[in-house]
Amino acid sequence: MTDRTADWQSTVRAKRPQGDNRPVSNVFRSSVRKVQGNGPAAISRMIMAGIDKTAKMLKSNECAYTSVHGGLSDAERDELDSTTGKFISDCGQRIDEVNTLIMSGKHSANELAHLKGAVLILMERLDAVSSHFQKFKIFRYQHADSLRRGLGMASAAVPRTAGTVVDQPELDEEEAALLQEENAVLLGE
Repeated sequence: MTDRTADWQSTVRAKRPQGDNRPVSNVFRSSVRKVQGNGPAAISRMIMAGIDKTAKMLKSNECAYTSVHGGLSDAERDELDSTTGKFISDCGQRIDEVNTLIMSGKHSANELAHLKGAVLILMERLDAVSSHFQKFKIFRYQHADSLRRGLGMASAAVPRTAGTVVDQPELDEEEAALLQEENAVLLGE
């Protein structure tokens, strides 16, 4: 099979308006055509939308999830863990289904290469979301371990009223430094 990526890039560059210096991959982002039906491309787009939505949800809840004082309660963390874990499992199965659908269908060489590339991108994106989710799980395990060893860290399940933290204990300098160090390690900073 011949790699026609360079031909495609030169064709796209030739059709761009004068002075448009965006990378070739960004040229079509604003005008992605909608795929009708239930073919592999349409299913792949739906999977990608779910992966993007999950990644945004994890990013928006990261601070609250990893906050030792005043973050999510244990029940809220359990719900987030359950929802994300189920999504990752279901998404992996859907990607396998798309791959099977691709292999069972009759596609031209270019279509087959495109669809296989789409599956690889889906798998990479799902792996990235899964890795991000693993950081959450690692934090939770380390936090539970520190509580078990009696390091004096208060439970993450701090009572809340109307979204406001109440009765948050004051940390001494040593505890605050330990907390900052643990958060830096957990967030990969």
